[in-house]
Amino acid sequence: SIIFGCKVTKSSPFHFKNQRNKLNFNYFKERLAHFNGTVVNSANMPNTNCTSGLNRYLRRENKKVVDTLRAAIKDRAVKEEDYPRVAIACEYSNHQAYGHSLKCHSSIKAPVNYVQPLLQALRVYGEPPKSEQDATIGKTIYIGSCAEDSAANQVMEKTQISTGHYPRMKSLVFTKPVRARNYQRRDFCDVCNAIF
Repeated sequence: SIIFGCKVTKSSPFHFKNQRNKLNFNYFKERLAHFNGTVVNSANMPNTNCTSGLNRYLRRENKKVVDTLRAAIKDRAVKEEDYPRVAIACEYSNHQAYGHSLKCHSSIKAPVNYVQPLLQALRVYGEPPKSEQDATIGKTIYIGSCAEDSAANQVMEKTQISTGHYPRMKSLVFTKPVRARNYQRRDFCDVCNAIF
């Protein structure tokens, strides 16, 4: 057949393949995610199907952190390392919390008193808070120092106070992690993928 004066062959871009032969890229992308050179099944990643309200909450709370840093550092220009590497928000039921990574300026740094279920889960990988270079896999392992740990810890604590029990960590819902300074998307680390 002829389309716009071009002969249509099996290899032609005009050849209409049936749906069975098409690669549905969006479906493929949803099922698998590339993480540090490996392929991770999205079913094993933290739940990021959050409400639009939680995303707005993240933006609002992150702006407070950024504004606090700018006000606190008057002697010199704000440097990238003064900001938390990652920020995130977490929710369970009607409880929400904002968290940022522990590596940040002293004006916003706060110690984390881990709730018992989270502490037990983290101790499988090491004593938190800790970040160490793993030479065998060639990357840094973060244990209890992530934004996810901070946000999840707060939500679990609030839930325990209001209901008398901790929620399952796999039931927590997160926003996608972002860089606090410029709101760029970040990835979940391997430990957070395993725990949440």
